[in-house]
Amino acid sequence: MAPSRPSDPDREAKCEFVRRWFDGIWIEGNKAEIHALIAPDCKIHGMQTEVLVGPDAFLPFWELARRNYRSIEIEIDECLVEGDWVVAFVSARSLHLHSFHPVEITGCSSFKLVDGLCVETHHIFDYLSVLGRCGAIENVDAFEVLFPITEEE
Repeated sequence: MAPSRPSDPDREAKCEFVRRWFDGIWIEGNKAEIHALIAPDCKIHGMQTEVLVGPDAFLPFWELARRNYRSIEIEIDECLVEGDWVVAFVSARSLHLHSFHPVEITGCSSFKLVDGLCVETHHIFDYLSVLGRCGAIENVDAFEVLFPITEEE
């Protein structure tokens, strides 16, 4: 069993940051929240293949997502705080506007907060399943692709 740690007095504020991120930016589509929550030099991992830096670099990804998905619902399943970091495990649902398929995704977002702003963030989601549900790729069993069965010699 891990040793118990003292409770973080800022836990509620840090979890509220996460709520603002998902409610304001994603569910409500409030563009102003992007600049209100993301520091100018924030490193944003997991949104695209390269690391994005700052709110202006994040905007094209956000605008593209907002154009392609509607009726976004996000549940924060768990919010964990450790020092400057807050981690949210989330479940999300939306409608893909081109295929009209409902999409569900689960994942984890972590945020390093300094003076109420995000200075670094990582997002790990099951994007492969989303691509399959939207019809962007053939819905294949990822396990079979990653670990193909080969005949022994």
